[in-house]
Amino acid sequence: MAPRAASPGSGLRGPGQEVFPDQARERARHMGLYPDEIMIWRHTRNGSAGATYNTYEPDDDPVRGRVDPTSSNTAGGLRGDAFEDESSEHLVTFDETIEITLEDELEFHNKRWIITSLRERTDRLVTRVEVRTK
Repeated sequence: MAPRAASPGSGLRGPGQEVFPDQARERARHMGLYPDEIMIWRHTRNGSAGATYNTYEPDDDPVRGRVDPTSSNTAGGLRGDAFEDESSEHLVTFDETIEITLEDELEFHNKRWIITSLRERTDRLVTRVEVRTK
């Protein structure tokens, strides 16, 4: 028996069906699912005469993302829109088109943040990274 293709209204993906169509992605942006402006600082490694040094250059424009604390069970947390303890780790969610590496850094809420891990999925609907203050 051949597998059945998912019907358009079933909520299941069928062959060739786009997981997160551009129209839905654009609606998510307008709904405020990515409320924060985040600057990505790209890492480059330079060297001459045997010496290697790291530099960071910001992208031309900030990108939209969402910043959430990784745990609400810590001493710090959220009060309104302000972080009480910004030295804790946070989860940053971007649109899936954002390319980022562990060597890059982020800047938001007037602080620089180190990327501690990349959260990867087989079905990449978003790009997620864990960060802590520098």
